[in-house]
Amino acid sequence: MPPDDTDIGLDVLADVPLDEGEVQKGKADSLLKVGSYTTDPENTMVRVDKSKGDGRPYARSFGIVRGPEEGRLGFAFSWERRNRVIDGFDTGKPDFLYRNYCRLFDLYTETMEAKPKKATDLVHFVQTVPLKLRVIQRQDGSDNMVVNISLVKDGA
Repeated sequence: MPPDDTDIGLDVLADVPLDEGEVQKGKADSLLKVGSYTTDPENTMVRVDKSKGDGRPYARSFGIVRGPEEGRLGFAFSWERRNRVIDGFDTGKPDFLYRNYCRLFDLYTETMEAKPKKATDLVHFVQTVPLKLRVIQRQDGSDNMVVNISLVKDGA
């Protein structure tokens, strides 16, 4: 096979300096400000997958959000309960994936005036109804985290 003219080779990387300041700026630029964001259902995709750890199925919603700033944000939910485990201790309380599922179940019921029958009902729900996401930053500042999901109220 002839060489690809876009392959520059590893030897070129030996002269590329790395700048930790630029890395830190890149991390900061990747985070959204703390606050409430509204999803844009027309620009929301949902992917269904299985956890690599325990094989639990889950859905991940990801798309454009608007709030203190515009950006992209996602959250996951699973209809199979797992308890939150901290330092190997089972707290007996549901983890975030299951809590998000419970919240979406209630929001669907409130909006549609009927309970969802299948997990696909919730997938279609997040793709058609604007939702308000309350966003914080993890304590180590490494990532955003959705801590609450609610309906968008008129005028909000």
